[in-house]
Amino acid sequence: MKRQRFGGEPKALIVKSRRDDKASPNNPTYHDEMESEVVVTSKCENGVRCPDSKHLKAIASSEARQDRKTNHDHKHSCALQNIVGPNEGTELFFKETWQLHPKLYEETSRDGNMQNSNAMEGSLGSVLSMGWDEVASFLQKSRILYNNEIYDEIINVPPPPLIFRNQVALQPDEIQDLYGSNPFAAYLDGCSIVVNHADKIFPPFAELCEDLQRSFPHCYINTYLTPPGSSAVAAHADDRDVIVIQILGRKEWSVFGDVPIKFPYTHEQVGKGNCSVPKWVTEKTPIINKTILPGDALYMPRGHVHCACTHEGFPSLHATVAIATHDWSFSKLMSNLIKRHLDEIPDFRKAIPFDHMIMKDKISYDLLQKDIDNALQLMKKKLTVRTLIQNMENTTKLHNINADSMRQSLSKAEAKIKNSNFIVGAEAAVSIGMNSMVRASTPAERASVNIPTSLQADGSRGLNLREETTNDLLKILQPLKNDLSLSISVSQFSSLIQIDDTNSALDGGQICEINTSFVCDFTLLCFAKCCVELGVMAKCI
Repeated sequence: MKRQRFGGEPKALIVKSRRDDKASPNNPTYHDEMESEVVVTSKCENGVRCPDSKHLKAIASSEARQDRKTNHDHKHSCALQNIVGPNEGTELFFKETWQLHPKLYEETSRDGNMQNSNAMEGSLGSVLSMGWDEVASFLQKSRILYNNEIYDEIINVPPPPLIFRNQVALQPDEIQDLYGSNPFAAYLDGCSIVVNHADKIFPPFAELCEDLQRSFPHCYINTYLTPPGSSAVAAHADDRDVIVIQILGRKEWSVFGDVPIKFPYTHEQVGKGNCSVPKWVTEKTPIINKTILPGDALYMPRGHVHCACTHEGFPSLHATVAIATHDWSFSKLMSNLIKRHLDEIPDFRKAIPFDHMIMKDKISYDLLQKDIDNALQLMKKKLTVRTLIQNMENTTKLHNINADSMRQSLSKAEAKIKNSNFIVGAEAAVSIGMNSMVRASTPAERASVNIPTSLQADGSRGLNLREETTNDLLKILQPLKNDLSLSISVSQFSSLIQIDDTNSALDGGQICEINTSFVCDFTLLCFAKCCVELGVMAKCI
């Protein structure tokens, strides 16, 4: 643990340096957000749960929008067309790629110039144009919504960000104790941040989902933010088809060709829970092993084992478009229809005779066989291509209406900051961006900030920092401490990180500079936000 003090003040920023140890290959605690849409409910007088009146209005409005979309245009998604490109097109994608094999769509040349200008248009372009300030605002919104710090009357709030350290998902009490439930503080400690159902928080993600739902029955977006030289989760397979869209930074992906369980359901996802990835899958050379850049997209059918990591010097933000194909499998849709039709007949609700009754009574045996024959005959009449498709459409329409109503209500919610003149504390940290000017705080300003008990040590305020970034981030504080009149923008923090004699070492007669590649722009932004929130820095107005 290292202590950095401002001007001899008793309160200081405590920096606890944490080594980023190698993670275990499998993480039994890893569970990402499964597709589970729930209508907002309230308790009625008779104790039965019923839809909230405000939510019913939102559903009605959403249903009207969905009907207009359905009647207006049956063409494929513009975003999907831009992802797969003109050479393949959406029709060829569904004929030769969909549910058959993984495929990488590289939309970015290696010098950073977009090859397909269409990719920067529409809803996809809005997502790909995100910068680190937008990422910070998006994370801040997810944090505020869950903690209900600033927003009023938010119903059916999406789950809080998931924090992964060394490929292990931290529990809520750990996140509170270590980071004060602050995702920016967790990122500084080398953690990856996962936001499930991000389309219900950030309007550009919502628009992208609505666009893609021209081609897919329903989809949602989970986002993964990973610092340099790290990995969010271990190798695993999903119960859904996914399209990974790289937004910022870069990430190396490995996708394996052998599928351990074909078209798995939720309980069959290898690499999650107690279901391990077979060694014979990962021992073979991956069929895809590439670093994807902003604008690139990777399609993976459900069941394919994959893993990803970032390299030194490059963080990563990608959006995973989840298409819950396990919910629309032939067997699941058929079994749902069969149960529904059989349950309409009271006799089919009875328990079948026990084994000893059937074996000793031929009449019971024959009656049971007759029931089976009658049920099969009934199903032959009831089950058609039309009813099967209608069943899927009804299910996905409910998901879309529910998700759309939530997206609309959340996108309209406006932050109500109590005092826009705050210069220290959580309220001030909300508006800190890459171009914000900051300075060292005064003793009075520091004293005005309430620090969570979990972040206090001997009356000080502290942050957990990964070992690779500790020295460089402390260099930012020193000039501000030495000159209280100095103010600097967050984007200029990197100029304060100088390689000097104290950061060099002799190795075989050669002078080696300390590696600074773990400090990225988002690291600097997170550091500024946390320092302002803890009262170590103040926002210049």
